[in-house]
Amino acid sequence: MPSQPRAQLTELQSLIRGIQVGFSSFYAKVLEPRKVSLAQFAVLICLAQEEPRKMSAIARSLHVSLPAVTHLVDRLQLKRMVVRRPDPRDRRVTMVAMTPLGRALVADTQGRTVRILTAAFSRRRAGEHQAILEFMAALRDGLEREITRTESDA
Repeated sequence: MPSQPRAQLTELQSLIRGIQVGFSSFYAKVLEPRKVSLAQFAVLICLAQEEPRKMSAIARSLHVSLPAVTHLVDRLQLKRMVVRRPDPRDRRVTMVAMTPLGRALVADTQGRTVRILTAAFSRRRAGEHQAILEFMAALRDGLEREITRTESDA
């Protein structure tokens, strides 16, 4: 693959940063009335993908420390968005699951996000949709590989 002109890569980086800031602002605005931080919401999204989950699995998935996850789960538990339960197979292990309140927050927020993405996609030609999806998947996979590589170098 030929190397991309530096100006294009700089522009791509700037666009990605703008998207990241935009979504962070959007999530902050949606979550603020419920007093849920972006980091706490990340735990809920992690649980929405698979629950119940071990605290250590959440930490690995989010690439944060176990004490950080413990703190986030503590806050979510106070807000009645998650519950802790002992693992029935190993009572030394703590499992975390969402409550109906946590599930409702995730569903509402994901619904709002889908509306934003639907509006953005509807402005594109049908032929562009697949290219956008393929690019985003490649970017996600590349980031995950870099995170894994960086972690193994540490």
